[in-house]
Amino acid sequence: MLIPCEYRDLCQYKSAASKEHVSVSDTNRTRWFRTEDRTGFCALIEIGDSLRVKGVFVHREYRGTGIGSRMTDELLTLASSSGKRLQVLAYNRAFYELRGFKVHGQLPNGAWKLERLPSGNGQPFREQP
Repeated sequence: MLIPCEYRDLCQYKSAASKEHVSVSDTNRTRWFRTEDRTGFCALIEIGDSLRVKGVFVHREYRGTGIGSRMTDELLTLASSSGKRLQVLAYNRAFYELRGFKVHGQLPNGAWKLERLPSGNGQPFREQP
């Protein structure tokens, strides 16, 4: 279960749980969430008529256990109630394609631009043609 949290909580968590540098921003458009057991955290950012997955981060000791998948599924649920498109910039294209995202391009750094469209009225996201 995702728990809304404050940016400063993530700064402390980031340094304690992940040896990797994670870029976080403290803007009023970003909603940060953490797992109950603090094994991971993620964020959504509102950009115009879209929501973007800002990041899904899992402590390296817990990778491969399904925590990232569960967080992403919860972000999908949160985003579907908004009726907005959901976008992500990611290197792990297959992870998001399995969740119904479609590729909309690739950045020069190799990251993929992926998107899911809402079905409307807060219903789950629909597959794109």
